[in-house]
Amino acid sequence: MTKSVLFLVRDKLGDSLLAVAVALAYARNNPEVHVTVMVREDYAPLFAAVDEVELVFYKSALQAQAWALWARLTRPAFDAFAVLRGFGPRVKRLGRLVRARRKIYMNGRFAEVFPEFPQVDFHDSENAPIIDASWRVAQVLDSNLKKPERLLFPGLQAMRREAGQDEFVGICPLTDEARKDLSRQAVLALVDRIKADHPGIPVKILVRNFGDKGFVQGEIGGAEVVAFQDIPGLLACFSAMRAYYGADTGLYHVAAAMGIPCHVLFGPTQPYKILLPGQNAWGWRVAGLGERHCAEKQCRTPLCIDRAAANLAGTRDVAAAVGEMPAACPLLALPADEQACNSVYRHGACHHAE
Repeated sequence: MTKSVLFLVRDKLGDSLLAVAVALAYARNNPEVHVTVMVREDYAPLFAAVDEVELVFYKSALQAQAWALWARLTRPAFDAFAVLRGFGPRVKRLGRLVRARRKIYMNGRFAEVFPEFPQVDFHDSENAPIIDASWRVAQVLDSNLKKPERLLFPGLQAMRREAGQDEFVGICPLTDEARKDLSRQAVLALVDRIKADHPGIPVKILVRNFGDKGFVQGEIGGAEVVAFQDIPGLLACFSAMRAYYGADTGLYHVAAAMGIPCHVLFGPTQPYKILLPGQNAWGWRVAGLGERHCAEKQCRTPLCIDRAAANLAGTRDVAAAVGEMPAACPLLALPADEQACNSVYRHGACHHAE
C-alpha cells in the first residue's frame, strides 16, 4: 500500500508559501509517498499548476474539520499528519480529528495530540529563518530533506512570462503592521530613485484597496496608484512587473516565486529570517541595527524603514517624526553616521553597507 502523508499549512501569505515549498520539496524527494497538503482557499490561485501533491483547500477551521471527518470515514489512516505552519486550539482540535499513525507539530506545545516534534533548542528556533520551522517538521519524516533555497512554483513563473509586455516597476509600501509600513515621503523618494534606475519604465504603487493609509486612486509623484484587491488581482498586476520594491515580505515571496527581481526594505525585522539565499533579491536595512530585532509593537511611525528607504534612494529628506517614536526605539540611540547607510543582504548573507 502506498505511504501517505498529510501536511497542514495554516498561516499568513508569506509563511504559507514557504511551508508549501517545504511540502513540495518533501514530495519531490519522496516520490513514492502520496502527499496531501491542506491550505487556505484564498491562496488557491498561487498553486494552480502544482501537481506533485494533492491540495485540499479550506475556507475556515470548520471546513477543515469537516474534511478531516470525511477523510476519517472514507480514507485509510495517514501514515503521518504533520503541521508545517499553524497555531492555536483549532490546530489541536484538527489533530484530534485526523486519523494518522504519526502526528508531528512544530514544537512540544501540543504533545498530548502531537507526540512528535523537532528536537530544537528554543533559542535556536527563535533566531532561525522563518522557513526552518516547516523544514524541521518535514525532516522528522525525512532526515535527508534539504532546505529549499528558493520558491519553485512553475505556474507563477509561467504567468509572468505570458504577460511579456506593458512592464512596470512596482512599489508595495504597506504591510499588515503599521510599524513596517513605508511613509508617503519614503515612497516618493523611491519613485525618484526607480525612475532614474529604470528610465522610461512606468512606476506603479500597489495597495490592496484605494484609500489604504492615504494612497488614493490617482498619481503620486508621477506613479500610478493601483488597487489589486485580492490574490487574483495581485497576480494579474505582478505578471507584468519588471522589479519589486516594498516592505511586505509576503508580497515579496509571491514576487520572488514569479521570478521578479526584488528589493525588500526592512525595519524591525531581521532580513536573514526572510530572504531565501536562492532568490533574486536584495534586502536593505539601516546598518546600525545589525541583526537586532525590534519588539516595539506600538510603533506607528517607523523611522527605521523610512531611513532605509532614504538611504536606498540617496536622499536625506525622509524621516519620521522623532517625537512620535517609542522611547525604546533602537534607532534613536544610533549616531547619525550609523543611520546614514544600509546593510545590503544578498543570497542569504549581509555583504556590505552602502
